[in-house]
Amino acid sequence: MAAVRKLADNQLQTFSHRDYVTDSLFDGIAQRAAADFRDGNFSFLDVGGGPGLFTDRLLERFPKSRGAVLDNSELLLAENTSNARKQLVLASATDM
Repeated sequence: MAAVRKLADNQLQTFSHRDYVTDSLFDGIAQRAAADFRDGNFSFLDVGGGPGLFTDRLLERFPKSRGAVLDNSELLLAENTSNARKQLVLASATDM
């Protein structure tokens, strides 16, 4: 396996507070989740979720859901808002 390189903190700040999921894409994902989990009770993993903006949107839309944000950046994980239904995981997806 090739060595995994991590971005420097100044590079990671580029991803800070930026949501890359457009409203139309999010609506499609939310519609699929609503169809698959009619009661809104499901768990999900946001791989590379950084500051957790996508996770926050899903948790808000589905109050019975639970999510985990997995990222290898302490800097980005530290930007997550606290939520009893959200778990932060400091790890690399390549280690899973």
